[in-house]
Amino acid sequence: MNKITDDIIGFVEEGIFESVKAYSVIKAFENYLEVSFNELLAKYDWKKYHDLEPVEDSFTFVNPSRKNFGTWLACKIRVKLNEKNSKLLYLEFRPLEKNGIVIHGFWDRQYFDYDNSDSLVTTSKYTYGLSARIILTEKDKINFKFNEYYSRILDVLTKHADQLK
Repeated sequence: MNKITDDIIGFVEEGIFESVKAYSVIKAFENYLEVSFNELLAKYDWKKYHDLEPVEDSFTFVNPSRKNFGTWLACKIRVKLNEKNSKLLYLEFRPLEKNGIVIHGFWDRQYFDYDNSDSLVTTSKYTYGLSARIILTEKDKINFKFNEYYSRILDVLTKHADQLK
């Protein structure tokens, strides 16, 4: 184990106050996302493409473990596809991807054939299914509209819900 030097002690002593500020900003952003997701899901037209219905009180906001703190934030919601079948839908925010900020959504462990109906939304095979995603870079900062982007993601996912197994 390395020796703790005066430089390390000084860095930690000064850094404690900066880390509190950083943590506070991340927590405030998490709160913003949770409120925004709640508003979006409450106002979204779930019947736009199919007769879908979110299961009451199924919305859950998910944070990563402490090790991955700040690397992603997500919400999950159970959606009734019909009387006998429901699936989990995830909306996720990933600020630290190499290509930029990734906002995406996916049906848990489901794949579907995307018709490329929205030129801003691409798809990618993801650990848990086919992800509908929008990648934002620094140039998109001026026009960032949370609900508009996630509404477009929801449109792609709900439009293709008839393909879910």
